[in-house]
Amino acid sequence: MEQLSQLIESFQFTGSGMTDSALSGVRWSDLYNVTSIEVNSTSLTTLAPLTNMSGLTSIRAQYNSQLSSLGTLNNPNLTVINMGGYGEYGDEAGNSLTSAGIASVNWSRLTMLKELYLAHNKLTDISPLTDMPSLSILDVTSNQIETLGRLNNPSLTKLWIGFMATVYDYNQKRGNRLTSAGIATVNWANLTKLEMLFMDDNRITDISPITNLPSLRVLYAAGNQIDTLGRLNNPKLETLYLGYASGTDGYGNKLTSSSLSTVTWSSLTHLTTVDLARNQIGDISPMTNMPVLRDLDARYNKITNLGSLNNPNIVTLNLLNNELPANSLFTVTWSNLTKLVKLTLDSNYIADISPLTNMSSLSELSVENNNVSTLGSLNNPNLTTLGLGRGYQYKPREILGNRLTSPSLASVNWSALTKLSALFLDSNQITDISLISNLPALARLNAADNQISVIGALANPKLTDLSLENNKLTGNCLSTVSWTILQQSLKLLVLTHNRITDISPITGMTKLTRLDASDNNISKLGALENPALTEVHLTGNNLTGESLAGVNWAILGTSLTLLNMNQNHIIDISKVDWSKLTKIVYSGYLGINSQTLVLPTMHNYSDNPMVLGPAIVKHSPDTFATPTQCTNWQNNQTIDCSTPTGGSYNTGNGEYSWAHSYPGTYKYPFTATVALPSGVTTPFEGIITRGVDGFTVTFDPNGGILHTPAVVPVSGGGPVAEPNPAPTMSGGKFLGWYTQSWLNTKWDFSQNVSSNMTLYARWAPDFSLPKAGAIPLQRLGGGTLLVLSLLTALTLAAHQMASRRSHPGKHTQISA
Repeated sequence: MEQLSQLIESFQFTGSGMTDSALSGVRWSDLYNVTSIEVNSTSLTTLAPLTNMSGLTSIRAQYNSQLSSLGTLNNPNLTVINMGGYGEYGDEAGNSLTSAGIASVNWSRLTMLKELYLAHNKLTDISPLTDMPSLSILDVTSNQIETLGRLNNPSLTKLWIGFMATVYDYNQKRGNRLTSAGIATVNWANLTKLEMLFMDDNRITDISPITNLPSLRVLYAAGNQIDTLGRLNNPKLETLYLGYASGTDGYGNKLTSSSLSTVTWSSLTHLTTVDLARNQIGDISPMTNMPVLRDLDARYNKITNLGSLNNPNIVTLNLLNNELPANSLFTVTWSNLTKLVKLTLDSNYIADISPLTNMSSLSELSVENNNVSTLGSLNNPNLTTLGLGRGYQYKPREILGNRLTSPSLASVNWSALTKLSALFLDSNQITDISLISNLPALARLNAADNQISVIGALANPKLTDLSLENNKLTGNCLSTVSWTILQQSLKLLVLTHNRITDISPITGMTKLTRLDASDNNISKLGALENPALTEVHLTGNNLTGESLAGVNWAILGTSLTLLNMNQNHIIDISKVDWSKLTKIVYSGYLGINSQTLVLPTMHNYSDNPMVLGPAIVKHSPDTFATPTQCTNWQNNQTIDCSTPTGGSYNTGNGEYSWAHSYPGTYKYPFTATVALPSGVTTPFEGIITRGVDGFTVTFDPNGGILHTPAVVPVSGGGPVAEPNPAPTMSGGKFLGWYTQSWLNTKWDFSQNVSSNMTLYARWAPDFSLPKAGAIPLQRLGGGTLLVLSLLTALTLAAHQMASRRSHPGKHTQISA
């Protein structure tokens, strides 16, 4: 055993099979040469058997879910105890240690102990961890600690009592439960060597007790409820985090402008980095004249006043999502900030950024989601990125983009911006972007969501990404662009939601990989000889079979992996050489569905067949798509297209024939299958719509008797035949058909019918005598003929008056 102990220097135990009884079966005190023990993922509840190992210098125990006690750990040469994760790396490999489980250790006897890691356990009180003369690092991150005790460890240089969320962005609390009272017990004045203090994610409101730490360089106190800073008289302080630069909304502190005013910021002559994000600060003017300040992050506050900001060494300034008003930039002499490289002013209410001109070092400027309408000359020669658009929406606001117009752009000295590589102008009111041509370094241009109708030459030789979606581009507007200059650079082109009809000018763009021209009026594609194109989106245009005929499918198919032509008017795809599209290998990456074709309205109301062809739907030169069910939506009738009773379909020429007896809008769905070389198949589907207009003429006999149908259908655009025989009325003489009930205008039956109409019969009394022998005159008394004539006239008048009540007009006229 003695020889074995001389050979073994370290032990490692892993697995649930390692239990307390197994550990107790070894005489650990005899293994005096063992310097290191590692216990991971076991079933151990205590490390008590490992005490009194005189040679042991390091012990590590992680992922032991039942380990709650350390025992006495009377190992005088221990220098490192790791019972949790390293705070520097956010490691969550803890155990189940409790405050009682560490209280059994006589910590003051561990005089050699330099590093103690107890992160990610269940500790509530660490007051026993005091009076360790050599302890330099203490990590109790992510426990349930409410009190620290005295922490009288004079050699302490690094102390983790929170969770450094600026490194690991979590959306839940990972620190402890410390309050201001919980840190007030510490004798901070004795921690003269403390350089780094991490107290994030607690419940602290006041950090004034930690002032006057002479060696403190780094302080992380984000994610608390801090509203009191005190004097912060820490002369060597370099880094101060009081916000959550990478956390979520509401994870800062409760600092206000008054909180800042208690600190003499100009006296912090070593402070280079300050994070105040997500607080309630309205005024940062106290933070002026800080001699070495390089980085200031004050995003997500309520800042309205910047003051002079006379910080000559500042490099990055982030004021995103504050309440800076229209002319708030005028209080700062920006030209004095000769080292400022990055300035972020997104989501404020700024209207005028002209004060930002002549900043020699400024490289990145973002003023998105403001009210900017005035740019000034922007004579900033080192500017590489300029954000004036919508950008990312950080939280709900009433402002999206800015209010730039074409005259706003005219004030800028674009020729001076020779290093500008990214320009964002989206969500403004710009109509003309011709002024930004000839920017030699411009690689990205986003001018989406404007009112642009004029593009200009866009002769920017390094342009790779161009977005012009949702503007007012029309027709052949792309013809003004210098595509030959962009030929070797442009990779992404987005033109969606415009009214462009012709994209043939973009053919020959050898570097173009993605084209999105969906939702336009495109009918002309040109050859599309773009060998690098991998994605082409043409959904929602006016493409037809003729549009596809001119495409060089051999070149386009070189790299093409996705082609979307859904929602067009394509019913003939026989001109597409599917054999060349060898790179489309996924189902759904070829879209030719939802095609619609609205044919001219047919004036064919009668029983004559309605022809939809010939050769309407093709998917290869000699094959026609088969019609599916046909629906008359107006009359809500569904008919089987393939049966003679519903109509006929000629598979030889693709002709639909249909016989109808009523007008309406008829929809004829079709479907076919396209097979690609890769074996992928996709449906070719659509609906042909054809209207049948016909009109009805109603003949109102106006008291007489019709001998023909009262309602007559008429083919659109044609005349209606006059009823034959004419209507009759006893004692009445038929005078013709009139267009109004008051019988003023007689209908000319040579006229074409252009709408539904009613024609009214007009009558006159018939005074003609009966034929001889019909009524014996000798039987009629004196005045009989006069009475007969009066009765006839009165009868006709009654009919005409009834017609007037049924068809109100100006008057009813009875002709004699």
